[in-house]
Amino acid sequence: MLRRTITLAFAGTLALLAGLGHDSAQTPAQPRSTTRTINVTGGEPVVKAIDVIEKRYGVPIDYSGPIYASTQDTQLIYTIRCGMCAPIKPGEKGAPPQSAFGPQVIRLPVPQLVPRTRTISVQYEEVDESPKGISYLSCKVQSLVCNPVSVWPKRGITALIRKVLNNLAANGGQIFTVRKVWKTTGPWYEVGPRWEVYPLKARNAADSFVSQPDFLGAILHIPTARRTLNQMLDLIAQQLTQKWDVKFSVGFTPPWENDVGIPPSKSELGAEGVTARQAIIRLLDPTDALRIIGGMGDPPSFGINIAALPYREPPRPPTPQAVPARMAPPEPYYTFDWVAFSHSSKGTREIQGALAEAGYLHTEPTSNWDANAVSALRSFQAANGLRPTGTFDILTAGKLLPYLPEIPAHLVPAKPAMDPALAYWLESTSDGRKEIEQALAKAGFYHGPVTSAQNNPAAQAALKAFQKANGLQPTGYFDYATAEKLAPFLPNPKQ
Repeated sequence: MLRRTITLAFAGTLALLAGLGHDSAQTPAQPRSTTRTINVTGGEPVVKAIDVIEKRYGVPIDYSGPIYASTQDTQLIYTIRCGMCAPIKPGEKGAPPQSAFGPQVIRLPVPQLVPRTRTISVQYEEVDESPKGISYLSCKVQSLVCNPVSVWPKRGITALIRKVLNNLAANGGQIFTVRKVWKTTGPWYEVGPRWEVYPLKARNAADSFVSQPDFLGAILHIPTARRTLNQMLDLIAQQLTQKWDVKFSVGFTPPWENDVGIPPSKSELGAEGVTARQAIIRLLDPTDALRIIGGMGDPPSFGINIAALPYREPPRPPTPQAVPARMAPPEPYYTFDWVAFSHSSKGTREIQGALAEAGYLHTEPTSNWDANAVSALRSFQAANGLRPTGTFDILTAGKLLPYLPEIPAHLVPAKPAMDPALAYWLESTSDGRKEIEQALAKAGFYHGPVTSAQNNPAAQAALKAFQKANGLQPTGYFDYATAEKLAPFLPNPKQ
């Protein structure tokens, strides 16, 4: 602890000396900006614009549509629906000629009321910076629970969505607004901000703008019981229908319910005394977005859909050039290193020492998590906006990091030969697959044309030969061990 205090004091002295020469200091370089556009056309252009933003930046944006009651906002189209067609008997008006196969079926167009087509066209600035405070986007390495971004809209997501909504209103469309909401329960990688787009005003049958009801603000009374996700959504739809006298239904069964989401086995789900908005957000994670679409008919009807975010290719992680050892800064240590270190007696003592330094533990640090230490940890978590679980997790480590010493070098995991994020980028993107084929060609194993095809038999055969020649199991799949062996042959190893 004494060593860290001296270091901080020395850093403060340097900062003071640097401040004395502020006249000669240069203004920090601003992040590079790029002009981006959003151009969408359709019956629900806001939804299309939201899809674009979600795909570019990986954020979940929930959407509720308005009630469509004006002829300025709707149009009648005709579609052929064979499921509604019936054969016409011979002799009836409009009947086709009798054939050897019996009476023929005439497929008649069916009128359908849909939202009127509108266009949204927006330009905005994008800067080279990572989002702050969003755990599932601001990580450094690609993983199953985090897909990092390296660019961000200038002034943030909320300002960009407002620009889209203002563009629609300026061109005669409905008036929407956006708010930032937070999911506060669930695993650490699910907790974080979401955005909700909902209508403020839309035209009624007399073409006058009227306020739209806040459907998701309704208080629900669903006792907790063992239910599947679909059963829970059905109960929410039933209570919204009773509250607003507007038909709500679940649009479709989420395909991931029998896959990687909530399994068919029962889970404890309920919503007693909370809003429909809060109840639905609890069911979602950062890869899901809510869509409430419909709003036509008499009475109007809405479908509650849960949509997966559009696939977004991860950015190619940079591989910085080597820094001479004498110039290299100390090895960085991360929050997940401290979580692993907390299971050792030395780590427990250091964490408790940090809690004492932060002013939450008033007894001598020990190597065990006794009642005093757990109580101090809960108080620290509550004071920092975390769930007071009394468990030292990755979010708690991040908040306590300023009080923690550096982890001893021999306890910090060694860096891999290749960045795992780079290996993932090579295998999962079209540009990455091209680089794999170029590397195999440079190594003398691939002689075909360089493509980005995901299933290239020639490239797969070359990969098997490369794996066999390097003592690996010849599976033909680009795994991490293969990536490490192929690294010297990559076309751009420094980028």
